[in-house]
Amino acid sequence: MNERDGTVFVTIEDAFGDVQIILWGDVFARYSRELDSLVIEVRETVSKWDGMSNVIVTSLRAIRVGVKMPRAHDWYGALRFLVVSF
Repeated sequence: MNERDGTVFVTIEDAFGDVQIILWGDVFARYSRELDSLVIEVRETVSKWDGMSNVIVTSLRAIRVGVKMPRAHDWYGALRFLVVSF
């Protein structure tokens, strides 16, 4: 997780590639506790500008699972969750 001027940038990586999600300061303030969950659901809009695509988070929620989840590998010192995007 990288925070700049109240905006938080989170890079999510899996076997298929990676994606950057962006949380504006007000969205981060509202949902920061949910980021501690191992699995989250992200509601978003996709912004395409200057040849790049970014996922702008509009809301998110923690998803509680009934099984023990494997520990995620922490490449950057902050990755603690998986993202399910709809």
